[in-house]
Amino acid sequence: MVSRTSSIGPLLQPTAEPAANDPILNPETYTLPPFYLEQPAGVTDAYDLVYAGTTKQYVAMTNTGTIVLVSASTGKSFTNNRVTTIFNVDCYGRLSVSQGGNKYTWSTDGTSSSLTKAATPANNMKALPVSIPAVASARKYRRRNKELAERLLAKRSYSDGPAPKCPASPPNLIPHTKQGYQLGEGNFCDNLSDYWSLSPFDFDGSCTVQSLCYDQCEDWGWQSCNGIFGTMMILSCLDAFESWWEVIPAVACAAQASYFTGVAATSQGRELFYKAQGAMCRCYCGSPPDTCVYSSGAFYCADTHGSDDANCGNCGRQCGPNSKWYVTSSLSSRFLHRILTTHFYSRSGECGCPKDQCGTTCLDFRNNPNNCGSCGATCNPAYCLDGRCYVPQPGDCTPDQSVYNNDFTSWYPSFTNWTMAAYPGCTLGSNIDFSATNYLANGNSDPAVLVEMTSLPGDGCSAAMVQAQVKMCPNIAYEFSFAMGYVNQVGNSAVTSNADCTVRWLTGTPASWNSNDGYQSSDSYPIGISNANYKTFGPWSLHATEGDLGVTKVKKSLYVNLTAVIHCGGATGGAGRFVIRDIQMNPVGSLKARSPATLGEAFVVQPRDDTNATSYNVTEELEPYYPDQKKGVVLLTSFVSDATKREEILT
Repeated sequence: MVSRTSSIGPLLQPTAEPAANDPILNPETYTLPPFYLEQPAGVTDAYDLVYAGTTKQYVAMTNTGTIVLVSASTGKSFTNNRVTTIFNVDCYGRLSVSQGGNKYTWSTDGTSSSLTKAATPANNMKALPVSIPAVASARKYRRRNKELAERLLAKRSYSDGPAPKCPASPPNLIPHTKQGYQLGEGNFCDNLSDYWSLSPFDFDGSCTVQSLCYDQCEDWGWQSCNGIFGTMMILSCLDAFESWWEVIPAVACAAQASYFTGVAATSQGRELFYKAQGAMCRCYCGSPPDTCVYSSGAFYCADTHGSDDANCGNCGRQCGPNSKWYVTSSLSSRFLHRILTTHFYSRSGECGCPKDQCGTTCLDFRNNPNNCGSCGATCNPAYCLDGRCYVPQPGDCTPDQSVYNNDFTSWYPSFTNWTMAAYPGCTLGSNIDFSATNYLANGNSDPAVLVEMTSLPGDGCSAAMVQAQVKMCPNIAYEFSFAMGYVNQVGNSAVTSNADCTVRWLTGTPASWNSNDGYQSSDSYPIGISNANYKTFGPWSLHATEGDLGVTKVKKSLYVNLTAVIHCGGATGGAGRFVIRDIQMNPVGSLKARSPATLGEAFVVQPRDDTNATSYNVTEELEPYYPDQKKGVVLLTSFVSDATKREEILT
């Protein structure tokens, strides 16, 4: 519709051929006169229709039904036989007219317009947006979009932020066509017939191209497809425009194409896009390449044939404690897979030894007296250090692995050589418990201590586990390691286990859990819902020197109070459960040069209130711990993961 001298009417067909440079000869970009809706103050159920020309004018109905232009709004009542506030619009852009309880049909005689009362008005007037970003994009890339529409098999990808094909987590997901796919679920014409039925133009198969584009998994995204859809509709309009005497239908067709392109760019179009994607596609892992699926349907990405120590050869398959990844030849990988049963790491999806191997035994040439430096090199009765045999002088400190009861097999009536204490906020025997257990993992059952922290407060729970007087020799370098595994099942019963925990080791017992008090400290090792893998942690390199804090000397040997500071948190009211076992502090060589005591890189020492430290010192609370278990009754614990299958990528 365009303005007349005192009314509005349809854009008229030229009666003579326009000049070659007349804008009307380019229907795609021809600018039609704009109108807008305006709501007068105090009115909530009707609008004025305003012509945005050089002078602001209001579309009004006279008392005889003629449509005229006036200079001001009249509101919902007649003023000087004219009324303006009579218009409404629905979500499809259809205009309706009502006044005083009567409804009206808009009609035109070619030069002017009028309104006629009707019980069931003909919804034959529609508002089309003047500017649509998706249409501007379709016009800008029309040539490209036309080429893409003609070859919807080209391998070209576009990034579409408003409607991503795959979630952001896990990262690097790639959509692929799935088995049992269904074509055409996102067809615009079929699904949005209420919109499409309003148009007198069928746009010559544009919906087929749009539907095919929405069905693409690896290539185009939502915005790209909408651009192709808009271009195809506009091209169909231009194809039907053969000469200047058909220019007005072409202008109307291009305006309608812009409208549909705009609808496709709304949430309605996005929902159609996702409907099509859900019927056609599934997201798979790109890097790492293997898609591991939980029984719940959720998934994560792994490299089952590379360097993922929690998914070695298959989803959820662990090589067990002392695991580490290396790359080796396929022949060596197959050999290791056949002969090794414990202390594995993965080599190209197979399990092997973390350091050195003799026959079927995993070992460390640096400190193995029967294979010192190489297989079969025996040092008996001497010791092995730095891969060489070492014989201490009479009375000298002997470099042994001196952590006793390191698998917690001696626990009745109390844990031999171990004492425990709770830091403020939680209580031993209440929401902190230690129990003897056999941990089931990778087909093995290994003795361990079960640590349980339950009914966690907001700040979590903390405890200390101490073995006093652990021997260390002067000028000897040690490597400390231990194994941990998370627990969510005791016996055959699932238990709450939703916290994240940390364990760090020190050469003395700090008065508060978040301080090192000057002792040598390992890193803070994570175990919990975010790090549930059963594996060996470390090594932590340490040594003892006479005069260091926490080091005592008896004859020629040095001793420290080896302490595990344990903390679980991040799940208020929840629980953290895990096992500790296979604690090793092995001499590996002579100390070449003294290095300073180190603080764990993953642990930040927090400032401690000295007043509180004076009033409460956890070392005063350390005492033997008596598990609430009958003699000979050992708990069976495990971590059950439902990641059991690997989905192959379907192309």
